[in-house]
Amino acid sequence: MQRTRGLHLRQRKALRALLREVRLAADLTQVALAKRLGKPQSYVSKSETGSFSAVRLQLSISVKLISESVMTGSSTVRRSF
Repeated sequence: MQRTRGLHLRQRKALRALLREVRLAADLTQVALAKRLGKPQSYVSKSETGSFSAVRLQLSISVKLISESVMTGSSTVRRSF
């Protein structure tokens, strides 16, 4: 059980780092990303620091990208959120 728990902790830490890296690569501040998601800046911050599950932020971004794709008829994911 302990080994599984450690694995999950490492995966969550890696996810948080990846979310931050992708946000920075898109040249977005936490405020700008939060605004595009319709969330407060603290939502993005807490997702990146682990105050709550980064999975929530990942899902929000995924839903946002999918909805934009559907609205524009695009089948590719665009760089911007």
